[in-house]
Amino acid sequence: MPSITRFIGDRRVRHATWSLVTAHFFAALLSTAASADDTLTQTGKFNFVNVTGDPYHPNFVPLDIPFPQDFGGIPAVSITFPHVGHCFQHAPWGTMTASNITMKGFRASVTGCFYPTATWTAVGPRLVRGTIVPRYLVLTVIYAPPGTNGGHSSSSVSYQAGSTAGTTTSSSRSFKTGLSVSVEASGGFFGSGGGAGVSFEASQSTTDSQSLEVKKSTSSTITQVGPSQDGINHDEDEIWLLLNPTVNLALSSSAAEWVLADTRSPVQYVHVGWLNGHEAMPVGVVAALQSAGITPDVYPDILARDPFANGSAALDTSRFISINTTFPYEPPYAANDPVPTSTYNISNSTIKTQGHELVDTFKVQISQFGTADFASFAKVKLSDATNWEWTNKSSSSSSAGTSQSAQLTIGGPAYGYGGPTVVQVYFDTIYKTFAFALLSASPTDAALRGTLIGADGVPAAREEVTLEESSKIVHETVTNSKGEFAFYGPISGDVTIKALGIIQTIPAVQFTRTITLLPKQAREQQILATPE
Repeated sequence: MPSITRFIGDRRVRHATWSLVTAHFFAALLSTAASADDTLTQTGKFNFVNVTGDPYHPNFVPLDIPFPQDFGGIPAVSITFPHVGHCFQHAPWGTMTASNITMKGFRASVTGCFYPTATWTAVGPRLVRGTIVPRYLVLTVIYAPPGTNGGHSSSSVSYQAGSTAGTTTSSSRSFKTGLSVSVEASGGFFGSGGGAGVSFEASQSTTDSQSLEVKKSTSSTITQVGPSQDGINHDEDEIWLLLNPTVNLALSSSAAEWVLADTRSPVQYVHVGWLNGHEAMPVGVVAALQSAGITPDVYPDILARDPFANGSAALDTSRFISINTTFPYEPPYAANDPVPTSTYNISNSTIKTQGHELVDTFKVQISQFGTADFASFAKVKLSDATNWEWTNKSSSSSSAGTSQSAQLTIGGPAYGYGGPTVVQVYFDTIYKTFAFALLSASPTDAALRGTLIGADGVPAAREEVTLEESSKIVHETVTNSKGEFAFYGPISGDVTIKALGIIQTIPAVQFTRTITLLPKQAREQQILATPE
């Protein structure tokens, strides 16, 4: 490489000229030290590039200098360079500055003339990376639909491709107050398990910098079948767990960053009835839980994620929002008649999420730290040195919910059943799944009821009927074996009803009437309202 000789005073200094294409800074680490107060000092050298090659009229290209080791906050950066007498009379004294300082590096700029080799020193919070392994994370809760005594009919709910059963999870409460907590921008993939070949995926929340979205992968399907008994049995509910998830941490004196590692951690579901001892847990499931350090003394903590696990519980309408959908749940007419089964698609697109955040917070024992050195550092930063705290939560935004759907098959109870005959569907805003409740209401409690008559003049059974309020809130139901339907809950304003291609607007003043949906001419398709 060619060289030039510069005379500075009575000194002769030889400098290498650098090609703009091939010349790069060199950042040889001179020293890296950390003190007990979490302060890290790093030092290095670099060379500037004079693109003119003219010592009398230099033009030095700014350099982006990466730190050999990331800091845990924005460091203070200083730059020094050798004293070489005075500059030429044709060029001013040089000035050197550090700008664009981040935890990963800075930009060095210079004007004027001076010796092109410089030394930088950066002092800032030390960043320590490592891992912890909590025993489990609750991924979602799958609620059982109503069943049929003797198993003569089968109800089921199926979360298929495109559904988003899962939760939004945060670990901010795991760290001491005062630390700035964030989630790394990448997520992970968690492998099959639970005897169903189901996988989950994680990605950073688009609305919360401290949270991850953990969802069932779109290629997986979760199907929950109703019990072989009439009514709803929450012992059949499934709680899905991620066993021994690895959490990658980056800690400093002022900040904490975490993310679930892509380790294909096993996924395992457990029935509520297994955890509360009503049914024997399969040996393989016991072994899977024990391998993650989950013993019977931990079962109550897992059960607490399902508010119906310990018997009947009042429905928390802030967490469980009605999707304005009901289905008939009626026994067959005669003892030897089959129990009818119908399949429908359900969605939470008819509801609006709450304007405030709902949380399900629980502590899980930490089974291991990555290294002894990291453990001693991390325990000082954690609010609890032995437990990791998960916060699974609903969306904090107030927006229309359109992301969840499922296929629901409803079969009625067995002959002789005398309980409630309407199933109402709710959406669990924390675990993004559907829950079911039997509605103890008589037809006279309905806001609007009627009978759907088909084109053949016969009551149309098992047909979908929708009602849309003037506020665009949509209600959905299905006719029973007699073609009867009913809409419950508060309904206001004029409404539009649709069924079998029939469309009719019903004024609010007619809500006290029972209507008959009766097609007249195919070209007219209208609804006739008849007083009771």
